Amino acid sequence: MARAGGEASSWMVADELKLRGIGEPVLVYEPASGVREHQVSS
Repeated sequence: MARAGGEASSWMVADELKLRGIGEPVLVYEPASGVREHQVSS
């Protein structure tokens, strides 16, 4: 998320997982509510 720039505001933390072999919990992200899907102009 630190490298996502402006895109980071479109995502929110959904969960925190403990994964085998990784010392710290890993955050799981999902689209933030109210974020519109990219619309293609015709």
